[in-house]
Amino acid sequence: MTDRRLIEDSLPLRVISDESRREKSLRHGHISTLHIWWARRPLAACRAAIYAALRPAPSDTQTRADEHALIADLVKWEATLPDAMEKNSVAKARQRVLEANVARRGHNVPPAVLDPFAGGGAIPLEAGRLGCVAIANDLNPVAHIIELATLRFAQRFSDLRTAAPVSLLGDAGGKPLLIEALEWCLGRVQHDVERSVRDLYPSVRGEKVLGYIWARTVVCPNPACRAEIPLMGQWWLAKKKNKKVALRPVANTEQGRVDFDIAYEADIDFDASAGSMSRSNALCPCCGQVCPAKVIREFGVRGEIGYRLVSVVIDKPGVSGKDYRAPTHEELSAATQRAERRLGEIREATRDGIPLIPDEELPYLRSIFNVHVYGYRTWASLFTPRQLVTICAFVEGVRNTREAVADKYRERAGERASEFADAVTTLAAFVVDRVINQSNAFTRWNNAGEKAEGIFSRQALGMLWD
Repeated sequence: MTDRRLIEDSLPLRVISDESRREKSLRHGHISTLHIWWARRPLAACRAAIYAALRPAPSDTQTRADEHALIADLVKWEATLPDAMEKNSVAKARQRVLEANVARRGHNVPPAVLDPFAGGGAIPLEAGRLGCVAIANDLNPVAHIIELATLRFAQRFSDLRTAAPVSLLGDAGGKPLLIEALEWCLGRVQHDVERSVRDLYPSVRGEKVLGYIWARTVVCPNPACRAEIPLMGQWWLAKKKNKKVALRPVANTEQGRVDFDIAYEADIDFDASAGSMSRSNALCPCCGQVCPAKVIREFGVRGEIGYRLVSVVIDKPGVSGKDYRAPTHEELSAATQRAERRLGEIREATRDGIPLIPDEELPYLRSIFNVHVYGYRTWASLFTPRQLVTICAFVEGVRNTREAVADKYRERAGERASEFADAVTTLAAFVVDRVINQSNAFTRWNNAGEKAEGIFSRQALGMLWD
């Protein structure tokens, strides 16, 4: 007698594919938003595959059609919403999975599903949703932490709720205490970080700074020039159908540098798409000398690629959308000399024997992880001094809140207070990871969307000039 399963018989592949494709556009409530993991598996496909692997192959056409109809409902994103899950296709699928296991094993226990390389946790999550005993494992520590956050924390502390209703529906149980504690923890971290690094981020009264745009620099190899060349592939700050803003490079031969004006709309009378970089070669705006890619790489290996703050992105009262301006002298000083002094103060600092500054060697993978050839050989080299100081403040802020979280929620979490604090600060560390992804020297400015694209917006770490 063979134990043939539904997955070996047939599946409604088109509807599974359609729902899996639709999932890519979902953001709110999807586990993929928790932390970057490139090898994500569609939840819809995992849900269908697990269900079909645990159900017997149909013996007739009507049973097959019934199973396909259930799967068609089961793979919809709406089927997994908490308010509906106990009454819809998920509940029905859970019951059928249990019935199949009882028929197969002879006793009323749910089946166990093991994923030895669980990655982002999609398979064990969907196995648990279908009532199975889910067992997840992975050798990668990043995957393991993601799995804890995705699978364990929410279930472990699901019984801990806030006392007050939080919605118009009058949810008597309130929201999960884990969310309240995370919000409190992040608020405290933000307060501590702002107090710690406020002097590194001076602002102009009435403005809200949204970001800073930097350019890498090298010295012109022409002995008669020696100007500072900003290495930028194009000069656009905003390039939309109804909005055009660009940096206008102005050669300042007397001071051996390139100054910048902010040009708007009709005032952009130059080719803003043609920056100083072309095919990894640089053109000096002051003398027209070409600095070959080989020379730029040599500058990098010697530690002679610099940085220059060229524009500040602001939210200005009375101006719709983002605006741009040149950095002030105070901003330049804070971002360079002041930040370098602060970095020097913490460079040798350690926490539990681990240096605060991540000076470990970067891996090298040709054409994928290849910033080595430009002299970026350690994790710390991927950041400016100010970014390093700020990130260290965030990391220390999260570490320092752990005991405070445990103390604040000890009465409500009881014996689990210490474990609860670990969960909260781990989730807070995920938020810091997002900050790091956006706050580094390899973040690209997307002028079409007027936003920063994180360092891992693609599955590689190569040299960027914008």
